[in-house]
Amino acid sequence: MKKILLWIVTTMVAILVLVPLYWSLSPSGAVRNRMLMDFHPVKAVTANPHQIYDWPKNLNKGTIYSYSKKFYYDSQDMSFTVTAMKVKKNGIFYQATPLVDAL
Repeated sequence: MKKILLWIVTTMVAILVLVPLYWSLSPSGAVRNRMLMDFHPVKAVTANPHQIYDWPKNLNKGTIYSYSKKFYYDSQDMSFTVTAMKVKKNGIFYQATPLVDAL
């Protein structure tokens, strides 16, 4: 019984570590990772982030991604609604940061 419980716990920990690492290998996955870090796991799994191509050039120091309105959520400090994210590449991983009042 202890071996089964240990196997289940090990598998769950591996999933919790490997899924965010896998997601951070693509820009849209980085957006999902950020949603997950902001404590919105259901939205992170179901959202379909897409790149916005007609963004002002002066703000585009990274790629801008957005998603459907039903996946908008409040920031952690509740000061703004997260509607889009800027994605930058760091090494082989991508990192997303929320944009304030983006759309």
